[in-house]
Amino acid sequence: ELANYHLCTFKSFHAPILQMPDGTVMPRSVEIKVGDPVRVFGAMGGMIEDQRKIVACYLSGVQLLNEPPDSKDNSSVIERLHQRLADFLPWN
Repeated sequence: ELANYHLCTFKSFHAPILQMPDGTVMPRSVEIKVGDPVRVFGAMGGMIEDQRKIVACYLSGVQLLNEPPDSKDNSSVIERLHQRLADFLPWN
């Protein structure tokens, strides 16, 4: 299942694949600027540190999108991410 998120910084325990719009791929950790739309592949798990908004995930890949997705409620992106992470955290 694909999901779009707006993240400040994205880091991975397993080196993800960043696929640029022109088709080129970049392995290793990926830093994504605030407001950059991202398509995430694979299961997620990790944490958010409030001030830095760092998300550590297990992924098979991440793709930086050309255009921002149409979103009527950008304010709840972090809330949706928290809910998504909660599905993978055993203590929640």
